[in-house]
Amino acid sequence: MFWPRDIPDRVPGLQETLAAWDGCVGQLESYGMSHPTFTLWVYGKGRPTSLKIYCAMPRYIRGPTGWNGCQFTVRAQDAKPLGYLVIRDDSADFEIRCFHIHTEERPPPHWLAPVSAGGHGGEGAAARD
Repeated sequence: MFWPRDIPDRVPGLQETLAAWDGCVGQLESYGMSHPTFTLWVYGKGRPTSLKIYCAMPRYIRGPTGWNGCQFTVRAQDAKPLGYLVIRDDSADFEIRCFHIHTEERPPPHWLAPVSAGGHGGEGAAARD
């Protein structure tokens, strides 16, 4: 059985990172073909950043493309011929099985940016236009 040495050890840290985003919006953002990767985007109103979750070498996906109130869990699955990681949100019936998960904090979506004193950006801009 092939396991990169650190994958089982990374699960608690990944779970801690994902738990910090409970209750936010989960959205399937993209799929890259050259290096097969699903990218999930997690964001919430009033948060200074968003979270990108990169699921590399996916082998299975199920669920919606976007939903509110996400509560992700991650676990290592020992299987033959190769083990993999499973990221799930039971409340949305969402699951991806992949060989690697990487997370990265990024700027929030531009439409969630707070409205400045000058009145540009955010939700208020759409109401004025």
